[in-house]
Amino acid sequence: MTRLRQRNAELEAALLKRGPTQTTSVCISGITMTWDASQGLFACEGLPVIMLWVDTTLMGLMAGVQKMVGTERFVLALQSEGRNSVAADWQVISRFPTFPEGFAAIATMAAVAGWGHWQLMSLHEEKQEATIRVYNSWEGAYQRTMQVCWGSGMLAGKMAGYCTRLFGANCWAEQTAYIANGDAYDEFVIRPSDRTIEADIEKLLATDQATRADYAVALQTLRQEIAARQVIERELRQHQEYLEQRVYERTRELAQAKARAEARSQEAEIANHAKSEFLANMSHELRTPLNVILGYTHVLCRDTTLSPEIQDILKVITRSSQQLRALINRLLDLSKAEASNITLDGFLPQPPHTSKPFATQPQHLDVAYHEDETDNTQVKAVLTPPWDATHLRSQAATLPSETRHALQEAALRVDMEATQTLITAVAPINSPLAEALQIMAANFDFEQILYLLQTK
Repeated sequence: MTRLRQRNAELEAALLKRGPTQTTSVCISGITMTWDASQGLFACEGLPVIMLWVDTTLMGLMAGVQKMVGTERFVLALQSEGRNSVAADWQVISRFPTFPEGFAAIATMAAVAGWGHWQLMSLHEEKQEATIRVYNSWEGAYQRTMQVCWGSGMLAGKMAGYCTRLFGANCWAEQTAYIANGDAYDEFVIRPSDRTIEADIEKLLATDQATRADYAVALQTLRQEIAARQVIERELRQHQEYLEQRVYERTRELAQAKARAEARSQEAEIANHAKSEFLANMSHELRTPLNVILGYTHVLCRDTTLSPEIQDILKVITRSSQQLRALINRLLDLSKAEASNITLDGFLPQPPHTSKPFATQPQHLDVAYHEDETDNTQVKAVLTPPWDATHLRSQAATLPSETRHALQEAALRVDMEATQTLITAVAPINSPLAEALQIMAANFDFEQILYLLQTK
């Protein structure tokens, strides 16, 4: 110790003689070392460094940290920092084509900086195993002076970090020789391993070897985890509230849209019903006088005493009336189709509400005829009460289905010829019914015929 103090005093005296503004640079093994005494700076390749007396200053620094955290924690912390410091070293190593060449380059820099002499003793990339020796390591030197052996944690971490990048797997450096124990070197065997620094720290916490520092670190980690969980829970809660708000808004929008759609549908249904009722009523109001026009036109056409000009006029009236009747029937078809009531029985018009074709009480049929004086043709006939409407409808229901439907279609078209032909076919089957139908046809009262032939 006395010799070290003497040497320190000599160096300080030499620096004072050189003056406060002098800058000195030295190149060692291609590494430039620069001192600026005026600023109190020391740099290696432009990077700031410091010099520590290994056997005094560095030894005191390491011993103080070890006392605070304990040996196990102390070594693990050095290994962790050793691993974390390999990023810049690896940039140097990766510039070379092979790992041994890159390692030799970084070993030269380490030697110049006082980290000892590094040697790569063996490398088996297939087995993923390497053996490295370090002569005159600073960790081994200060521990030997203190007469303790804690292990060279910083070097072990660096060597494990190099091999982790080389092999592409987590590696652990096992120290097999110790300068602190009197060996000539520190030796490390590096292999892939599941062992991690974090796992070793967790083991320390589970044993009575844990120190206050271990518990402090564990408490800090726990606090960080709690804070992180609180942040996540807050974010999840905010996201949940956002989703609930979106669901509420969307549900309200859908309910409003549904209400609007139902309102529109109801309005459309009301309008459609009104339109259908209007078309049905109008078609009846138009068809009733049109039936009279067509009927009397048919009668007039039979009059052979009329001039050809009048006959042509009657034909024009007939064609025009038939076209108008077709249009009216189409309107009625449309209103019935929109009401989804397109069966034949449902399609047939009901008797107008303003007339009473049959009495509600059972009566008998009394028929009166009026003969045309020129050609003995029945030109007018009326149904005079009393008559039995219920009996007539029951009689019409006994007609063959094909005959009844054909008669209904002919009456619906106001086709006098087809109606007369079909009534003639009914006569052999049911003479009273045929007579009643004949009178209705002669009166052009096709509405009454349709009412009589309905089965519902």
